[in-house]
Amino acid sequence: VAGVLPLLDAAERARIAAGREAGERDRAAAAEASARRAVDAAAVTLGAAQDAEARIPDLEAREGALREAEADAARLKRAGGTPQTTHASPLPWDEDAHFAAREAAQKLDKLRQERIQLEAQKAALEAGRERQRTEQAQQEALQQEQKRVEREGKQAKADYDRAQAEVQAARLEAGLAAYHAHLHVGEPCPLCEQTVRVLPRASGVDLAALDRQVTALQGTLENRRLRYKEIGLELGNLKKSIEARTAELADWEAALEQRELDLKQLEAQISGDPHDLALRLLSGLAKRVRAAGTDPARERQKLLAEVKGIRARLNEAQTTLARAQSAHAAAQATLTSARSAAESRAREAGEAQAALEAALSALALDAAQARAAALPEADIAALEAAARTHAAQVEQLRAQLTELDRQLGLEPFDPAQLRQAERDLIATDAALSAARERAGRLAEQERSARERLKRRAEIEAQAGDLAAKLDTWQTLANTLRANEFQQYLLAEVEARLLTGAGTLLYDISDGRYRLALEDGEYVVQDLWNTGETRAVKTLSGGETFLASLSLAIALSDYLAGNKILGALFLDEGFGTLDPQALEAVAGALENLRTQGRMVGVVTHVESLSERLPSRLIVTKSVAGSSVQRLDG
Repeated sequence: VAGVLPLLDAAERARIAAGREAGERDRAAAAEASARRAVDAAAVTLGAAQDAEARIPDLEAREGALREAEADAARLKRAGGTPQTTHASPLPWDEDAHFAAREAAQKLDKLRQERIQLEAQKAALEAGRERQRTEQAQQEALQQEQKRVEREGKQAKADYDRAQAEVQAARLEAGLAAYHAHLHVGEPCPLCEQTVRVLPRASGVDLAALDRQVTALQGTLENRRLRYKEIGLELGNLKKSIEARTAELADWEAALEQRELDLKQLEAQISGDPHDLALRLLSGLAKRVRAAGTDPARERQKLLAEVKGIRARLNEAQTTLARAQSAHAAAQATLTSARSAAESRAREAGEAQAALEAALSALALDAAQARAAALPEADIAALEAAARTHAAQVEQLRAQLTELDRQLGLEPFDPAQLRQAERDLIATDAALSAARERAGRLAEQERSARERLKRRAEIEAQAGDLAAKLDTWQTLANTLRANEFQQYLLAEVEARLLTGAGTLLYDISDGRYRLALEDGEYVVQDLWNTGETRAVKTLSGGETFLASLSLAIALSDYLAGNKILGALFLDEGFGTLDPQALEAVAGALENLRTQGRMVGVVTHVESLSERLPSRLIVTKSVAGSSVQRLDG
C-alpha cells in the first residue's frame, strides 16, 4: 500500500497542473479573442481614415486654386484694380497683354495730348498767316501812300522853286529901285553906263509876302521828304518782317505737316481702345478673384489644417492597426503555446491516473482506502489541512493572476521572455561596466583633444585673419591691375545714389516704394505688397516719373558733393501724375526749396504752378515768345 502513495500524489499533482494549464489556455483564448476584436476595430478606423485620405487630392486641388486666388488678388492690386472692377465683356487675365495695353493706353493719351497741341499750333499758324496778310495789306497801303507823298513832294518842289525864283526876281527888282533917284533920261546909267531912254516904273511887289510863301513851301517840301523817308523805313521793316514771317510760316507749316504724318503713323500702330482692353483684362482677373470667395487666405488655411488632420488620423490609424495586429499575433502565439501545454498536462494527468488506477485495482482498494491504509489518522488530517491550505493559496494566486491580467490588458506572460530579459539585464550590466571604463578613458582623451582643438582654433583664427587680409590685398591688387577700380567706384556711387533715391521715393510715394539693385537691374520694392520686388517697367507713368525725380534729385545731391547745388530744373512729366502723387511731388519740391535750393519746374499743370512762389509765364506767338513774371 505504501507504494501507491507516490502514485496518488503524482496523479493529484498532474490533475492540478492540468487544471492550471487549462485555465491558462482559457485566458489565452480570451486574450486572443479580445486582440482579434481590437484588430477588427482598428481596421474599421483605418478604412474610415483611408476614405478620408481619398479626398486629399480634391482638397489639395482646392487649396491650389485658393493659393492661385491669393496670387490673383495680389496681381489685381499691383495692376491697379479691385475685386469690384467690372466690364460687360471681361477677358481672361494675361499679364503681358495687360502690360502692353497699359503702355498702349499711355502712348495713346500722349498722342491725344500731342494732337491737341498740334491743333493749337495749327490755329496759331493760321493766326500767323492772318497777321502776314495784315502786314501785306499795310505794305500795299504804305506803297500807295509813298507814291502819293512822292507826287506831293514833286509838286511841293516845283512850287518851292517857282516861289524861290519869284523872290529872287522881286529882290533884284527891289535893288534896282534903289537907283531910280539916280536915273535921268538921256544920261548914262550908273550900273550899266548905258543911256537911259525911259525911267522904269516903281515896283509894286510885296517881298515879305513872297518870303513867307517861300518859307511855307519849304516847310511843306521838307514835310513831304520826311514822310517819304518814314514810309521808306516802314516799308523796309515791313518787308523784312514779311520775308521773315514767310520763311517762318513755311518752316512751321512743313514741321506741322511732318508732325501730322508722324501722329497718323503712330495712331495707326494702336489698334482698338487700349483703355477698354486693359479694363476688360482687369475685369477678368477681378471676376476670378471674386469666384474664389471673400477670404481665400483663411479658406486655404482651413483646407491645409483639414488635410493635415486627415493625414495625422491616417498615420494614427495605421499605427494602431499595426500595434493591434502585433498584439493579436502575440496572443495567437500565446494561445497556441497554452493549448500545447494544456494538452501535454492533460496527457500527463491521464497517464498518472491510469497508473494509479492500475495500482489500486491490483490492491482492490480505492484512493481513500489506500491513503487510510498507508498513513496514520493524524498524518492524513495534517495532509488534508495542508492540501486545503495549498488549494486556498492556489485560488488566491489565481485571483492575483486574474487581476494582473486585467491590469496588464490581458497581455500574456511569456516565461521565455522573462528569462531572455534577465539574460539581457546581465549583459547590459556588463556592457555598462565596460562602457563606464571606456567613458573614463574617453573623458581623458576628450580633455586632451579639447586642449588640442583650442590650440587649433587659435591657429585657425590667426590663419583666418591672415587669409582675410591676404584676400583683401589680393582682391585690391587684382582690381587695380585689371582696371576694375573705376567699375568699383561706379558701383559704390550707384549704391549711394540708390540709397538716397530710395529714401526720397519712399517719402514722396507715401511709404510705398523703394529702389534697389538686383543682378545689375533696377527694381522697386513694393512695401504695400509684403515687400515684393518687381521690375521698374511695371510702374505706371506717374510712378515712373516719381522714380526718375528721386534719381535726379539724388544725382544732383551727389554731384554737389560738400557744396550746395543752388538750382535744379525739372522739365514736364507732372501731367501723368494722379492727384495724390502730384501732392507728394509738390511736397518734395517744397522741401527742397526750404533746404536752400532753387527748384525750377517746367509744367502745364496749373494746380502745381499755383503752389510755386514765383512763376515765369511764357507765351508763344508767331512774332516770338514773351515772358511774364508773377510773384506770390
